[in-house]
Amino acid sequence: MLEHVRVGRHQGFDRIAFEFRNGTAAWSARYVPKVVHDGSGKPVPLSGRAFLHVVFHRASVDRPSAGGPDIVRTPSFPTLLQLKEAGDFEGVVSFGLGLRRRVGFRGFRLAGPSRIVIDVAH
Repeated sequence: MLEHVRVGRHQGFDRIAFEFRNGTAAWSARYVPKVVHDGSGKPVPLSGRAFLHVVFHRASVDRPSAGGPDIVRTPSFPTLLQLKEAGDFEGVVSFGLGLRRRVGFRGFRLAGPSRIVIDVAH
């Protein structure tokens, strides 16, 4: 169950942290030409020139904890310009990251609390 989505600016990279209750979900992240809503297939409008699609499997969103009906963050960091939820449909939760340009990224798990972290280079 996804509880929180946080973004932060650090020296050399921007960080997105997806916090889960009771362990992290299986996940993937890749660059795509455009991000589309799960289920409808409609484009998700995002700021930026490069788009990273982050997908969690066997997951759902705890709406009261996560911040309402749709999760959106618009930090305008050096690389991360915007994050938008792209779906919570049939056990798949996805997000689009709007980036200033295509850059290197890494993803990893952290514990205490359980998180999937995506770092995008500046």
